[in-house]
Amino acid sequence: MFVTSLSLFILSGLTIALLTLAKRFELKGRKAVFLLRTISRGDDRAKDLHHKFLHFYAVGKDKLVFFLLKSLPMKLKKKALVVLAHIGEKGEKYFGNMRNSRLIRREEGLSQFFKNIGEVEKGNGEIHDVGFMIEDLRIEQEPEPLIVLEKPKRKRAPRKKKVVVNYL
Repeated sequence: MFVTSLSLFILSGLTIALLTLAKRFELKGRKAVFLLRTISRGDDRAKDLHHKFLHFYAVGKDKLVFFLLKSLPMKLKKKALVVLAHIGEKGEKYFGNMRNSRLIRREEGLSQFFKNIGEVEKGNGEIHDVGFMIEDLRIEQEPEPLIVLEKPKRKRAPRKKKVVVNYL
């Protein structure tokens, strides 16, 4: 542990000394040293990559914010309306249109209608307008399946165990 930290310390000191000498040589000779040119090119490349990353981040963030705040709620609302319409169609198909039903427009009022329906479901009440009830609340029944006579299954003989004979 001590040896590696000592060697890293010596290596970093030599690198700093080498860079300082290369810079002095460049200032006296007016010619760029290979080491300093390489560092400058690397620095320019790092700046370009940083700029591209920031541009990618800004554009991506704008697209994500637009999607989350504008596009996604509109898509969810559209899907919700489609689902509600589908549920409404299925409800009307199976239960009929109760909005203009003659049963609801009775003189007793809506609350009395539901009380009567509750009593009928319990078995205590009576249905006076059978014709209206069947006409308005018709549920299509599926046809009864045809009776198919099945052939009796054939009994199989039990399987016999195989006997293995070893010759010595």
